[in-house]
Amino acid sequence: VALNLDLPTDDSAVSLKVANYPATGTLSLPDRALSPESSLTVGEVEVLRYEPQIGASAPVEVGFEIRADSGAAKPAKMKLSPSVDPCDLAAGEPLDLQGVVPGLLPNEIGADAVKLCEAAVKAYPDVARFRYELGRALLAAGKVDQARKAIQQAADRGHVRAVFELGYLYATGTGVAADRKKANAFYAAAADKGDPYGMTSWGRALFHGYGVERDTGKGLDLLLKAASMGHTYAMNDLGAIFTEGRNGVTADQARAVAFLEAGVQRQDMYSMNLLGRNYLSGRGVEKDPKAALALFQKAIDLGQPYAPGSLARMYRDGVGVEQNVDEAQRLFELATSRGDQSGAYDRAALEMQKGDKADQAVAVRFLAFTVALDLRNELPDARATLAQFGAKPKAAALKQLRGELKSKIPLSGSVDKQLVKVARAVWEQANPRRDLF
Repeated sequence: VALNLDLPTDDSAVSLKVANYPATGTLSLPDRALSPESSLTVGEVEVLRYEPQIGASAPVEVGFEIRADSGAAKPAKMKLSPSVDPCDLAAGEPLDLQGVVPGLLPNEIGADAVKLCEAAVKAYPDVARFRYELGRALLAAGKVDQARKAIQQAADRGHVRAVFELGYLYATGTGVAADRKKANAFYAAAADKGDPYGMTSWGRALFHGYGVERDTGKGLDLLLKAASMGHTYAMNDLGAIFTEGRNGVTADQARAVAFLEAGVQRQDMYSMNLLGRNYLSGRGVEKDPKAALALFQKAIDLGQPYAPGSLARMYRDGVGVEQNVDEAQRLFELATSRGDQSGAYDRAALEMQKGDKADQAVAVRFLAFTVALDLRNELPDARATLAQFGAKPKAAALKQLRGELKSKIPLSGSVDKQLVKVARAVWEQANPRRDLF
């Protein structure tokens, strides 16, 4: 903010010295930051600015000594009261280059965030950050079309994280048709501006070759840079890469665990799920099913989409817990509702394993969800398995799914295509937390 120090003179012989530097935040001029002993001319007073410390809202005092060639120095003091807008507190994002608070993860955004950010946008229409935070709040509330509009407006006004978020929308098909190339273009643009989220997603795309020619070295470098900036998603990617050893990168399980533990310390629910898997397999740590179960349960409580499936497999196989197929079934269905295609596939498999007691329509239902949620085609067998079922269970599953829709959608093509389309529509209708992926 501009300090607007009112000096009753434009005499070039008058100068100012910083006598009392604020306890938090930074004083600066357009060409330099000021130190506790800095001096400035009368002409520079107009462009003197103060930037509060992120998250700080306590009053601060700035003191100056006004000097002239003749006469004693005169003191001047300013009291500042920086405030953090309620929208920032409700929907600010971690590591946002233009943010003013430590930020919240998507699962931490509350129900009142939309109202608070709408008020901020109305009060400060030129502040792009508030439009982006409104977009985050709307996304958490499941209002996808409104969220996309707010995020686009923020990007158009120069908010860097909003550029990344547009890439996310295209990558996941949230409110727009999924388009990996468009997503990558936004990710690359955000990464070029130093955004750690953009670095992570662009690095991931390059490392794995998602919609772009693979460049393992550049991808890994971007992920490491994002992790060094504190981005837990990059830590999770690196944890998975070093756990297994991928694309020519040598496995280093101790390093993998270090990345995941850093994520858990930052309360990242994905780190919890991944580290739990390491405790189950004993990769990089001593096997500890109880530690795995605790991490999976905490991640589930935070809304993580894949953790229910992780815990379900423990109950299905009786690993670290007493075998309980009913509990496994419940957890796989919870995973499906959160958008986990592997959880849906395992739920279908669980049904098919019942033999003569199997409800084939249920198996078809969860295979349809598997294909509908599998945007990267990571489970190609699901589509082939679905095709093997007869007309009767498919018709029953389709009828049930259509009955769950609140509004009709146009359907065409094979029964399998109709099943997948309706399953996707049923999932979207439930306003899932798609911002968690």
